[in-house]
Formats: sequence, structure tokens, C-alpha cells
Amino acid sequence: DGPFGAAQAGPVLADVARLPGNVGLEAIASAASGDLVIGAEGNGGATPIWRARLEAQAPTPVSAHYPLPHGYSLTSLDRLPDGGFVALERFYAPVIGARARITRFPEAAAAGQAEIEPEELGQLTPPMPVDNFEGISAVRMADGVMRIYVVSDDNFSDRQRTLLLAFDLSEAPEEGH
Repeated sequence: DGPFGAAQAGPVLADVARLPGNVGLEAIASAASGDLVIGAEGNGGATPIWRARLEAQAPTPVSAHYPLPHGYSLTSLDRLPDGGFVALERFYAPVIGARARITRFPEAAAAGQAEIEPEELGQLTPPMPVDNFEGISAVRMADGVMRIYVVSDDNFSDRQRTLLLAFDLSEAPEEGH
């Protein structure tokens, strides 16, 4: 029990039992309607996305698939202030190290019964600070700029760090850049 009372069961998602081992429901955001948009972690290839109403009684079927580059996992989603979603993907291989990608896609794509076609906004690769990025948030600043935050988790490991990075999203390139 927390300040809002006891937890309540959410919607049942169809086909979760079919997810490969060590692939969980890692990414979640709310749509403008209040529906939950939930993504499985995946491990390269297409990973399922569910769009579920909180009060759904029947199991909610997969509503779309999110394509992942080889070795990447979907770790976080957030609704953009102007609609649509921003996604965070994480990559790790012992020899290569950590990487991350930030993408966005329109809200309608999460219910489109097809493969989402995300737009890549950026990649986090060395020499930038990279780690186990697991969270993303998008906010509209007072000056109108869209700020994207990403956060990593050190997992209580001496080999990982907790980082909070912020990026301002420029909708149109400035002239001469």
C-alpha cells in the first residue's frame, strides 16, 4: 500500500508467455487517451508493442512491432509533449561496450497492426558518456525547446555508473549547420 492505496492489477497482455527468456516488459508510457503503450525489451529484430486500456477485461493482443537493430533492446518509452513517443534502445557487448539510440514515432503507429518505422534522433556512442541507459523522458521547456533526458542504472556494480544526460531537440537545422 502506498499513498494512493493498494496496487491494482493492470491489463493482461496476450502472448507475453511467448517472449524469449530474459526478455521482459521494459518500456511503458501512457498515450494521450490514457491507454498504456507497453514494449517488450527484445534483442534485435522486431519486438512486440501492446496498446492496452487500463480497464481491459480480455487479454490485449499485440498492436504493433518495434524494429530493433541487431543487439539492441527497447528499454524505455515516453509520450512526447506534442504527441507521439520517444524511445530509448540499449546495446551492450563485452568487446564493443555500451551504446544507445534515441528514436521517435507517431502515436498512431503504436496501434497500427504493423511494424513501427521510428525516426532516429541520435546515437550515444564513445567518446560520449555511455552506460546502461534504461530511462527516457521528454519535456517542453518554458522557451519552447523539447528536452530529452536519458538515465542509466549502475545496478550496484563498480563497472557501471548512474548518469543523467539532457539533450535539446532542434526541430529544424539552423542555417549553416
